[in-house]
Amino acid sequence: MKFQRIQLAGHQAPIHVPEDLEVKDPFTPIEVTTLAAGKSPVPAIAIHLRKPDGSLVYVDHHSDQYHVVSNTLALETAEAVMHSTDLAFSPLRSVWDGKRWSALYVSNNKIATIRDVDRVGLGLLVQNSYNATLMFGVRLLAIRFACENGLVVGSHLEGFTFKHVNGSGREGIIEDGRQRLIEHADAFVHVIEAFRAMDSLPVSACDVGIWARELVEGSPAWPKTQLYPVLQQLEKVKSPTVWDLYNAFTYVTSHELNPFTGVDLAERVADIAFRTVEVAQ
Repeated sequence: MKFQRIQLAGHQAPIHVPEDLEVKDPFTPIEVTTLAAGKSPVPAIAIHLRKPDGSLVYVDHHSDQYHVVSNTLALETAEAVMHSTDLAFSPLRSVWDGKRWSALYVSNNKIATIRDVDRVGLGLLVQNSYNATLMFGVRLLAIRFACENGLVVGSHLEGFTFKHVNGSGREGIIEDGRQRLIEHADAFVHVIEAFRAMDSLPVSACDVGIWARELVEGSPAWPKTQLYPVLQQLEKVKSPTVWDLYNAFTYVTSHELNPFTGVDLAERVADIAFRTVEVAQ
């Protein structure tokens, strides 16, 4: 699936969408209808996108217990939570494939230097889907400013999901999200310490092979065709460290792979990088 970068009116950050996607605006209104008896063995709903001309584009169907959150509501809720803190998040980019949507933000108040002018900021990834593959929620991560790599670090910077945002009690939902966001963001300082430790560890050809083998053999599996781009990135560094190797892999997950697959693979890369630090210590 080949993605293209477009700009939507009223949105600061660019959005990446498949070139052949029929509805390229993730904030197109949705229409949820109950499937007629006989169309499904259990009570079910269908989700459609309503185009400006009034026609409907089918997205998916689910049981009638499925909690549908529109991308518009997800965006409004997530940004309300962000704005309720002093973290000063700014949008970087978003992705939409017709069923799944995500938006990446970076904090202007949580920034650290790893080496020289190599800076990293606290990032926030908002996710939502109409096909039940992603629950509406956020994941905290780190953003490397030099190349906008998304450094998804799993349990080292946790996220959370939102529930029942369609109902009443919106203020309570936003306050709960604010508290959880601030609490999780406090772990950023420990992540930075690990990044600096990575930069003190030299990398050998053997290390590259060990990382590649584990990633290719694990799940989700790293595409073998995307190992050479990693080496290309690493060759740009005269005396590479674990930090450089980590960023060589995450450059590919951030810029070369399907954006949704890339997030999960970036988390696997982080597991190996953090484990390497722990073993060295």
